[in-house]
Amino acid sequence: MKKLWLFIGRMNPPHKWHITVIKKALSENDQVLVLLWDNWIINESNPLTFEQRGKLLKKYFWENNNLNINIIKDTKTDLEWVQNIASSIQNFWNIELNIYWWDFEKDSAILAMKQYEILLWEKVNYIPVDRFLETIIYKGEKFHISATNLRNALRNWNREFVEKFCNEELVEEIINYFK
Repeated sequence: MKKLWLFIGRMNPPHKWHITVIKKALSENDQVLVLLWDNWIINESNPLTFEQRGKLLKKYFWENNNLNINIIKDTKTDLEWVQNIASSIQNFWNIELNIYWWDFEKDSAILAMKQYEILLWEKVNYIPVDRFLETIIYKGEKFHISATNLRNALRNWNREFVEKFCNEELVEEIINYFK
């Protein structure tokens, strides 16, 4: 049975932690499906469109045919949201579904998936991954790699800080999106 890894998130913008987790998933699964949340409102928390985020991930993983990137729309109910996930994975038949996540106890997305797991073939492996897998030291301070910290660095035009949060191949393009 083939393994499909599912990762759902905003990744706005994608940073080193996202890349590290996707690399891990690619090494442990036959296929990887990244569902990027559709942020139809561009604001401080969601500065990049789905197309821009997808383009960044495809640029980094350009040579990997096992990575699929799709959009997932926000919905009014958990049931509709899980139905959207189910339709996103319907092309991957006869698979073992692996979901790497950081908080299985409190995260509303995971709780919704567990509630309607029957729509996801009833057999889902929830695999813990440390959200703060990577940290950086900048001017003597320790920072978790997070999109919030990255967006703050981009807003403050702190290129040195941005370079610590982003994979080298993506820095210029991410900075250009913020100009």
